[in-house]
Amino acid sequence: MRTALFLAFVLALSTTVLCQLVGGYKELDLLEAQKNPQYQQALKAAVDGLYEQKVMRKKGVTVENAWSQVVAGMNYKFHLSGLKYCTEDPIKVEAVVYCDLEGNCSLTDCKVL
Repeated sequence: MRTALFLAFVLALSTTVLCQLVGGYKELDLLEAQKNPQYQQALKAAVDGLYEQKVMRKKGVTVENAWSQVVAGMNYKFHLSGLKYCTEDPIKVEAVVYCDLEGNCSLTDCKVL
């Protein structure tokens, strides 16, 4: 009986750990994330990509939330606020950035919230 309970506990624990490592997005602590060079590179790729696509200006961008997802590399999802590219109007955007295993990051998706 103890062995069965122990095995059930180990299985439940390993499933929980695995789900946190691979699969869905995990919300990031923004203060901690800022210390991560890959996070900084991903954020720069998001801001640069949104500017190149004429969605929002580079200056005055604020990160409201951020998430990461382990894939063959890393996905970062950002909720950003700033100013529209052509006007002074505020805008909120969701940007997804993929960073490959070699550290190259690029904007893969964006949508206005």
